[in-house]
Amino acid sequence: MGGTSAGLAVLAEYVYTAEKDTVTSAQALANPFHERVTVGTDFLHIPALKGAITDSHFHARDRMGRTLVFLARMLDGGKLAEARAIAVDERTAALTEKDGRMTVEGEGSVFMIRARKPAEILKPGTPLTFHAISVYRIPRGGDFDLQTWTGHGGAAYTLDVENGAIHSTQSGGGIY
Repeated sequence: MGGTSAGLAVLAEYVYTAEKDTVTSAQALANPFHERVTVGTDFLHIPALKGAITDSHFHARDRMGRTLVFLARMLDGGKLAEARAIAVDERTAALTEKDGRMTVEGEGSVFMIRARKPAEILKPGTPLTFHAISVYRIPRGGDFDLQTWTGHGGAAYTLDVENGAIHSTQSGGGIY
């Protein structure tokens, strides 16, 4: 499977539809129900991407915040036991086999993001509060298994969102 930009965005079970134009991380974190936060389902059915959403141009366009909001919205109402995101930097590829094994090539990284519990505060017009989101950042040469959600050659860290602000366990506090 493969896709770049919008071609990547439509591969997973959940899709950022961009029906009302794009949404920035700042807009989404400040109001997870902003009119531009539009998440749909059932466009494509690729078994390895069930319960997942994808995002592109990830680091260059500062999309971590909006992706975390997408995950919070996916978990809202108990639709999923966990929500996953695959976010890809520009000039980077997540080469994925049918069995879910993935390798990364290119200049940037691929971010495997997973939330296993709902957001603590997810209300219209209120900044997001969402804890214990795991991230595995994979650079070129690293690999990942979508079936076991484990990888090699990358870096694992945790993100928390408190009142719309993202905090990271990475040294230096970086979210990417």
